[in-house]
Amino acid sequence: MGRRVIDQATWDKLLAAYREQPGVASHAARSAGVTRPTAQRAWDSGWPKMPYAKVPISKLIDLERDIARSRMELEDEAAELADDKLMLDAERDRERSRQQAIRSREDEAKLVQAARVSVIMGLASAVKLGPAMQAVMQRMATEMTARASTPDWTRSDRDEALAQMRRFATILQQLNSAGQTAMEMERLFMGEPEKVIGIVHEFESMPMEELMRAAGYTDGILRRAAARGLVGIDLPNGKANGDGKIN
Repeated sequence: MGRRVIDQATWDKLLAAYREQPGVASHAARSAGVTRPTAQRAWDSGWPKMPYAKVPISKLIDLERDIARSRMELEDEAAELADDKLMLDAERDRERSRQQAIRSREDEAKLVQAARVSVIMGLASAVKLGPAMQAVMQRMATEMTARASTPDWTRSDRDEALAQMRRFATILQQLNSAGQTAMEMERLFMGEPEKVIGIVHEFESMPMEELMRAAGYTDGILRRAAARGLVGIDLPNGKANGDGKIN
């Protein structure tokens, strides 16, 4: 019985049994319905003349183990490649974000520099214009005071003179505000804490009459203009002396 040749179906049963318990001939014999020697021969040498049984089941099991091991290794390598790809994609995203941050930082630096240059140019122009504007407004104020008691002086003349004074005072405030904004932008760009920012220049809270004095108007001129209803501002109590200062 142990020397007989088995058919394909019996061989398949032996192969399945040995997959469950490799090398255990008694288990294979019971599962395939053959003797133990037959089952042992199927494990050790097979039947070389039979196409389906020419390779011993022991070698087939070893081959299947190798294939399974190789498949697992391939799966592990594929998983590692997938992880590497995720890491590469994440690194690429971080680099893209870093480059974007660098470009944004460069744009911020250009903006801060442009704001600073613009303010400096504006202040320089105001400084150059200041003496001329002061002389013009002093003359306008003197003429306004002299003409206030004459019939030629009209309400529209008064409004125009007052508008000119307020316009120059507004320019002072705007230049100061622009300069403060430029300084805050630069300090924020340089990473300074916000508590050192927010410096308020005296022009920001200076009353309009004080701004007008800064523009070149003397207290006496302003008082005489206010007494004649030419300007609508509050002046402190006091008398003006001959040079236009309040005592």
